[in-house]
Amino acid sequence: MKKLLGMLGFCGLLAIGAQAQDKQDKPAQGGPKDGPVVGGYSKADVKDKEVVDAGQFAVKEQAKKTNSKIELIKVVRADRQVVAGMNYKLRLEIKTGDQLSLVNVVVWKKLDGTHALTDWKAHMPKTKKQ
Repeated sequence: MKKLLGMLGFCGLLAIGAQAQDKQDKPAQGGPKDGPVVGGYSKADVKDKEVVDAGQFAVKEQAKKTNSKIELIKVVRADRQVVAGMNYKLRLEIKTGDQLSLVNVVVWKKLDGTHALTDWKAHMPKTKKQ
């Protein structure tokens, strides 16, 4: 009887171990197919008021920093990330003088409601490798 119970216990441990290994081999839920990853960026509506406000803030802040006239034409792409507040990663179409261009920006909306421009880079489209 003791041998039988010992074997059953051993088999149970093997089954638990196999399940744990199976879970390690599979991607965690919340991956790209399942929606946003906790702590990661997720898509946002480009017409959302918070997104547009973040884009307008970025343009105004960069214009002040560079002492130039920059106009926001539209938000082309938007992602958001919950942090201590909210990060908005945006692709903006802007106009500087007569020149239209795309820029990638990150705006942090702090918990107190104020904004900070944490990144501003010219958008460099990916080229296909030949």
